[in-house]
Amino acid sequence: MKLYSIYTESHSVLVNDWFLPSLKDNYELVLRKYPQVGDLKQHKYGTAEFRKTMCFKVDLIIEAIKDNWGGIFIYSDVDIRFFQPFESIILKKMKGKDMIIQRDTKFGHMCSGFFAARGNEKNLRLWQDIRNVLRMGAEKESEQEILCELFFDYKSDFFSIIKQRCANMAMRFAHYLSRYIFNKKENYSFRKRNQLKNPYNIKWDYLPATFFSPCTRLNGKLWEPGMDIEVPENIIMHHANGTLGVENKIAQFKYVKNIVNKRAAATARK
Repeated sequence: MKLYSIYTESHSVLVNDWFLPSLKDNYELVLRKYPQVGDLKQHKYGTAEFRKTMCFKVDLIIEAIKDNWGGIFIYSDVDIRFFQPFESIILKKMKGKDMIIQRDTKFGHMCSGFFAARGNEKNLRLWQDIRNVLRMGAEKESEQEILCELFFDYKSDFFSIIKQRCANMAMRFAHYLSRYIFNKKENYSFRKRNQLKNPYNIKWDYLPATFFSPCTRLNGKLWEPGMDIEVPENIIMHHANGTLGVENKIAQFKYVKNIVNKRAAATARK
């Protein structure tokens, strides 16, 4: 199976020290380095420089769809560290699906930084639409925001907007009940999102919570070194997001790795 990823010089340290050394499966790696766009000080999430880099990413995803027509591929950002092999999990979860994707928030928004997909017409049309919106210079922070808006069809018409907002309110209420009334730590209301009709007729699902994104636990806050994160047991991968800057991503990698190592040492002593 092919695994695709892109990076620029600013993220080389993540590629060489965390991403590549942690890969467990024997993937055919397509790792593309692109030129740094603009001044690094201006290269922040949501800026024009950032969006241009994301155009490189979307172009690579479209290339992956075409090169794996009828097959399955994986896309991964490089701010990811793997703890276990996962190819067999991907293949099992992809049965009957066009896409499986990491969850980015407790309310079920998608994370375009890690997903598996089939090379087919539905996925091709989705990502071509994402590229078109991104290149129009629309006031969108990233290809991920565009993905969620197109996929969940937020702005198609008045009734779709009302339906989506009602669904969001219902999921927030379900989270409140499960977390604060019934004292359940994990919220499963987000799973209703994959039952919503999407305009591409893509059959999809979320990856398990062990494909970990801290954004699902941060309640909309940005992570800073010194903040605690609730890390799932038997973690398969850690996506260092919900924070800004390479230095903070490395600090988050070290924080999660320390927790995983402590758990492993405690298990070994038993």
